[in-house]
Amino acid sequence: MGGVLSIAGFVAGMIAVVNDQVVIALADEADLRPAAAAALDSSPAWVLNVVLVVFLAGMMIGGIVLGVALLRAKVVPAWAAVAVLAAPLVSLAAHIVDVKAIDVVSGLMTTAAYALLAQRLLVTDDAAWDAGEVAGAPAVRGGMVGATS
Repeated sequence: MGGVLSIAGFVAGMIAVVNDQVVIALADEADLRPAAAAALDSSPAWVLNVVLVVFLAGMMIGGIVLGVALLRAKVVPAWAAVAVLAAPLVSLAAHIVDVKAIDVVSGLMTTAAYALLAQRLLVTDDAAWDAGEVAGAPAVRGGMVGATS
């Protein structure tokens, strides 16, 4: 669930950024402003609110749920799981204090943890994956900690 929510949050974030870029591009063209304003006035603005809610919920709830799952499953080192878990909270704090550098650190934390997770999953063969084992994760009796297969 955490992965699905996180992916939905990332996709919604990209949609919001693209929408903002289109509006900015149209604002730069003086002769297009009346047509752009009319199009924006007639558009269903509620859609952008849904995108914003999916973005915020996906990033906050998804990151926290995924971080907890990674911590419990021990698929990655604890620092990586904590990075995924803490990144949404660090990002929120960055926006509250309005320091963009802190938000960049949050993004780098997430990137490093996801890269390690991807590396672990890519080196795991299909038979081990089906057995609930991930390469590099500590082995325990009956498979990986948190495995449900």
